[in-house]
Amino acid sequence: MAEKLDLNRASIEELEKIAGITRTLARNIVTTRDRQGGFSTLAALHDINGINADLFAVLKEYVALDAAAAQEQTRIVRVNLDPKGQHTGGYGGYKVTAELVALSVLPGTEEHVSVPRAITADTSVDGVSVLTLPDLAVIQGSISFIVRSPDGQIMARVELTRSDLRETLALPVAPRGLPTTQPSGNPAFNQPDKLRGRVIDRAGRVLIAGKQVVIWTARTDNPQDEDLRQ
Repeated sequence: MAEKLDLNRASIEELEKIAGITRTLARNIVTTRDRQGGFSTLAALHDINGINADLFAVLKEYVALDAAAAQEQTRIVRVNLDPKGQHTGGYGGYKVTAELVALSVLPGTEEHVSVPRAITADTSVDGVSVLTLPDLAVIQGSISFIVRSPDGQIMARVELTRSDLRETLALPVAPRGLPTTQPSGNPAFNQPDKLRGRVIDRAGRVLIAGKQVVIWTARTDNPQDEDLRQ
């Protein structure tokens, strides 16, 4: 094997050709890889029963991770806020954000760094949001899904592992009710007040013109400074 196998693509047959890797162990490696959506680091092999330090040293000579190829792949996840269809049409302006950490290759190098990411998508009026996430092989740790209402309030937050991800996730969130207004019989309601008159000096003799006038009012008798409003 002159060229190393990509651990995230190698078959059972290819893995069992490596010295010390039995068919059962090769099957365990592939099963674990597929269950968690790929390996992000070679060190993850330590978690597989049957791989000790000596066998891991052998594997490192024959397998590698093609992180750049994994980063080119994506995973589409649909988040449904109304799985029972109880609030149809009530999710206008809602957003869903996935917060995660993913491996990224530094340009021009083979060095991998962990980069926090926040991926946001609008929600349809019926409560479905479609997010494009990185390939599971490069995601580190858990993923937080956050639902925000149109005013930015967090309505729900859930943390999932990579193995919890499905093509469609049900995340029930009841939308907030829209504010209601009460009719007013006053035609001047919510209209600016108008004042008519002239501005004169304290003695009442000189008409003042060309000056800005600021009017302070209060709703109490003998108001204090804190009672006055412009």
